[in-house]
Amino acid sequence: PCLLALAASFDPGAVWQYAVAVADEFVTKGSNVLLGPDIEVTRAPLTGRSFESLSGEDPFLGSSLVEPYVKAVQARGIIATVKHWLDNNQEIYRQTMTSVVGERAQHEIYMPPFKAAFDAGAGAVMCAYNKVNGRHACENKHLLKTLLREEIGFRGFVVSDWGATHDAVRSAKAGLDIEMQGGVDDEFHKLSKLAKAGDVSEETIDEMAGHVLAAMYAAGQFDGRFPTPRLDWTPPTDPSQMTYLPPSYNVKASSDAHRAIAQQAVVNGAVLLKNKGGTLPLATAG
Repeated sequence: PCLLALAASFDPGAVWQYAVAVADEFVTKGSNVLLGPDIEVTRAPLTGRSFESLSGEDPFLGSSLVEPYVKAVQARGIIATVKHWLDNNQEIYRQTMTSVVGERAQHEIYMPPFKAAFDAGAGAVMCAYNKVNGRHACENKHLLKTLLREEIGFRGFVVSDWGATHDAVRSAKAGLDIEMQGGVDDEFHKLSKLAKAGDVSEETIDEMAGHVLAAMYAAGQFDGRFPTPRLDWTPPTDPSQMTYLPPSYNVKASSDAHRAIAQQAVVNGAVLLKNKGGTLPLATAG
C-alpha cells in the first residue's frame, strides 16, 4: 500500500510495523540506503505523486507518523532519506516550475515533518526538482544551508533527485552533497577538475564527504549494524541478461508475515465518511 493509505490509518503503530517490514526486506537485499519516506505536505491534492506522502495535507500528522517510520528503518542500519526538500507540490512542469512560499508557511506547514524526521534520526534528505522562490531546490543555499542546517539542525547528507542537479559549482557551494547518478549529463563528475581549477574548494568537498560519513556512522554502518555488502560479483557481459545487480538484489525478500502487514495497512487506511444529518451533498445558493 502507498504511504498515503498508511497515513489514513492515523496509527503510529501500523507505521512502525510497515517500516519494520520494509527494513527487513532492505537488509535481505543488501540495500543500506532507503530513498524514503516521502513526507512533503500536499498543497494540491490532485498532484501526480500525492499518494506517496506520509503527511497528506497535514504537517502535524506527518510529523507524528514519520518518527516511528524513521526509527524502525535506522535501527536496522539503513539510512532513511526523507524527501523532497522542499515545496515539491506538483508534477506538471516539475523541472521548471517555481513554488513561491514565504518563511512563515515554510516553518508552520512544509518544514515540520522534516524536522520531526531529523529529530528521529533520519540521516539523509533528497532535494526536489522544482525551484523555490525562483531558484532550483538542489542549488538553493537558503534551503540547503539556512533552513536545513542552521535553523533545524540537520547533520546528515543531502542527495539530489535524478536529473535535479543543473550546475556542479552552484550545487556544491549551496550545500548539495551527493548527485544522484543519471548518465552522461551528470554534474558532480566534474568536481575533481573544478577543485583543481579552484572553482570548488577542497574544504567544501571535505565537508560534503563528512556529511555522508556522519550519516553512515549514525546509522551504525561502521559498527556492524548493517551486514557487510557482498562485493564478490561481476556484472554480466551479455546486455540481454536481466541481472545487472548483485545476487542479493534478486532474492525474494517478501514473506507471508510482510504481506499480512501490507493487507492490514490497506484495511486500516480505508476511511468511511459518515453523512450525519444529510450534510452531503452541500446545498448550493439559488
